[in-house]
Amino acid sequence: EIQMDDTVLIVQHPLPHTLEDGAVTEPQADAEMKRFDQVIRRSRDLFYFKFNSQYDNGGSPVFNEKGQLVGLHSQRNIVGEGLVNRAVHISSILMHLFANGQLHKIDASGTPFAEIWSCWFLEEDVTSGLKVIQNFAEWDVRKSAVLEFCQIMLSKEKVPLEAFASADGLKTLLESLVRFKNEEQVVGAIMRTLWKVTFGNTEFTDDLVKQNGIPEIIAAMKKYPANEDIAEYGNVLLYNISLTPKYCAMVAKEDGLASLLATMRGFTGSEVVYKFGYGALGNLCQDSEATITTFVGAGGIDTLCAGMSAFPNNEYLNENAMRLVAGCAKYPQFRCHEDARQVIKCIIAAMYKFKNTKNLARDGNNALWDLGMETSNRLVICDHQGLEIIGSTATAISEGY
Repeated sequence: EIQMDDTVLIVQHPLPHTLEDGAVTEPQADAEMKRFDQVIRRSRDLFYFKFNSQYDNGGSPVFNEKGQLVGLHSQRNIVGEGLVNRAVHISSILMHLFANGQLHKIDASGTPFAEIWSCWFLEEDVTSGLKVIQNFAEWDVRKSAVLEFCQIMLSKEKVPLEAFASADGLKTLLESLVRFKNEEQVVGAIMRTLWKVTFGNTEFTDDLVKQNGIPEIIAAMKKYPANEDIAEYGNVLLYNISLTPKYCAMVAKEDGLASLLATMRGFTGSEVVYKFGYGALGNLCQDSEATITTFVGAGGIDTLCAGMSAFPNNEYLNENAMRLVAGCAKYPQFRCHEDARQVIKCIIAAMYKFKNTKNLARDGNNALWDLGMETSNRLVICDHQGLEIIGSTATAISEGY
């Protein structure tokens, strides 16, 4: 701390000298201009000197008696006071650099992460965690900062989204997802945090897409096919994104359909993977014959049946699966496929189980109607009491629509 009456050392810039004829001489390269001065007063982040320094020495370093850098010299012409000599305290300079993401210009190598985090992170300001990520470029420090920040965000019941957005939160997380793509733990933490800040928030989801989030999410899912957390949060994120119709083609273009199917085949015991995977696939296949053709060709019908058979009691999962079937059954490449008969059995079983679920009943009826356009499918529908369930769900459909 600098107080009144302290002695400081100002190392001034060597300046050119103006001759009588107006010519300017160059300063000596090895010139040293050191001057001790006395602090006459302190006002917040400014401390003022007793004597005037040479003209135009703003920016000169100021050291205390221990040789520690305590500020930078600043001159200013103030009306009524003339040339005022003062220094800006180093803490204010560092805070300014930190707020503008410029601390990476200062070498912090060798400083323990715990020391950096405790110095700069403020509990009452979650964006300070983002600033630590943005300011410290050293690999281990930034990696630790990302993990710490994600843990804090996930622990909060209510995320301060406005502050997160103002501090370029999504951009920082996506840049970190790319930088640490080979760090499985970091990738998992970022995927969970992206889910938390975008869930139910169309504005943030739009921003995620604009900042090239779709290919990065899919790349993470592909890179870590054995990580169930990444698979689950990846499916949820793709489902949220695909709720906006204009983004479905973008997901499909980035091989999103294959990635969704791969997660369901890789994690056959995860209801979350199937539930949101079906939801995303239903959005992608809606009114898109090309996507449905790809879905069928990739063995999607078999995967569809596997989840409905594995989780017959999960209403939301089966509701999403039924919407997917209803969207696909309108097209011959789906309803004429040899696996369509197995789908019919799953549809009827789910309709009996959830006969009072209006959306499921409606989509199931539509799917059976379209599948029944194929002669061989009609026999399967009749043999498995399809006509009966169509009749018994008519009341639920009529009441809801």
